[in-house]
Amino acid sequence: MNSLTHWFDAKILPPDVNYWNHYFPEGFGESAFSAPSWHKLMIKPGPDAFEPCFLRIESENGPLTIPAFSRSFRGGRREVEVRPIAYYATPIERGKLSAADMQSIFQAIETPRICHFAWWLSPWSCAMDCLSFPPSHLGTLIVNSFDAYLLNRKGRTVSEYIDQEVIRTQKQNIRANDRNGVRVTAETTPATRATYFEIYKRAFEERNWEGEKFDANFFEGVANSLGAGGELAVVTVDDQIIGGGVILFDKYAVHLFQAAMNRQVGSGIHPHVALYKYAVEQAEKRGIDIVNLGGVNSGNEGLIRFKRSWGAQPTPVPTISWNCGLSTILDRIHHRFESNE
Repeated sequence: MNSLTHWFDAKILPPDVNYWNHYFPEGFGESAFSAPSWHKLMIKPGPDAFEPCFLRIESENGPLTIPAFSRSFRGGRREVEVRPIAYYATPIERGKLSAADMQSIFQAIETPRICHFAWWLSPWSCAMDCLSFPPSHLGTLIVNSFDAYLLNRKGRTVSEYIDQEVIRTQKQNIRANDRNGVRVTAETTPATRATYFEIYKRAFEERNWEGEKFDANFFEGVANSLGAGGELAVVTVDDQIIGGGVILFDKYAVHLFQAAMNRQVGSGIHPHVALYKYAVEQAEKRGIDIVNLGGVNSGNEGLIRFKRSWGAQPTPVPTISWNCGLSTILDRIHHRFESNE
């Protein structure tokens, strides 16, 4: 990168809901994860908390505005992340990135003013093809990936997809759910959301889940603030809440973002199966082929088999991280200066 000619090109601005609405008056646009309403739900208060921001960059294809998070660091520098919890964020102005866009982004953020930059991109992004940059002059660029499990309807109806791609055991579980009156609905009340939150909290603690633990306000926000971009779907049987999950929608996929189940249910009741079928139904309803069932924590082979039993295939999700070497050197000098005072 020709870093010396591109310092300070990245502008970190407060989120502008009017700017978002100009491009996506329907409320969620190319990516539900890019919506300011979604990013507001991601904020966890604290002395070192990240704040939502717009990362504004000029490229040869026009402006790029990427919803992100930032926080201050020593000497007026910033840490910037398109955070893992919102890893499918895309530029507001256009849904997919070109090689020139990616080049512009990294030319803009390669500055001592930004000490760290991280981004998880979507499985359908061009990132793995675009990140063939020369070595950074100011720091280290690391490109990795992990697998998300995606199923593809390929224009088929729900019944056609299940018949052709879902294994026999899961088909039997679907029929058992139907016989026992298992249902999924996004029509929730404060009481049902509170019940689901207790199921989620218990599952998180008992199963030692990795990652960030959401609070009750997160689920209230999903139910009330995302509009057409997402919903809290709950699984019921005999009017009892037995599970559910957060489902997000964009123009490329239905995303099963999070799910939790009460595992103390009777035989013939399969909450996860009901939720997966519901996600495929929502994809058909919206004319979307891809259902993103998400990643799997290391060592959870059972969940991998379960997702594969629905025809989902592992698909690389690119992750990129840049650390400014000059900023690290300045921090060492600053620390040594403080130590000698």
